[in-house]
Amino acid sequence: MVPALTGLRIGEVLGLTWPAVDFKAGVINVRLNLVVSDNENGVELKAPKSKKSRRTLDMPREMAHELKLWKLKCPPSEHDLVFTTLAGGFIHRKNAGQVFDQIIEQANKDRQEQDKIKRLTFHKLRHTFASLLLSKGKDIAEVSRLLGHSDCAITLKVYSHFIPRKTTTMQDLASSILKS
Repeated sequence: MVPALTGLRIGEVLGLTWPAVDFKAGVINVRLNLVVSDNENGVELKAPKSKKSRRTLDMPREMAHELKLWKLKCPPSEHDLVFTTLAGGFIHRKNAGQVFDQIIEQANKDRQEQDKIKRLTFHKLRHTFASLLLSKGKDIAEVSRLLGHSDCAITLKVYSHFIPRKTTTMQDLASSILKS
């Protein structure tokens, strides 16, 4: 639910801490990223690479509700992580992907072939988040901010085919010029 409704990168999801989830204000503060490291854990929490990646996102009510319920069951962790192993450790991105695959496999067990859920990745959820916003006419600058892109050009390069375009004829162009 978190990557699908916020567009967070997998490292941002796995690096999310409870202090960054502000239930009162209804926002998530993206301040940390779980990155691969040479230390004994193989990962570490770091600030995002760019200033634009450090952002505050509105939290949908449904997601806030689910996170509140999860907080009651979440294993305690040294870093106050939202998503952790049962022992309270970091979840490596490869393991998170495998868990996601298992969830989809379980959901597909009793479905007919045509009703099966296709394989999803965390990055596909991020891509879907952005694509849906743009296809609904959301401003490219706002989508870029939500995704934490350092520049709107990055968002345009990846997602421009989802931006609705009005077909303009030469007659329309000529009329608009003459009206000016």
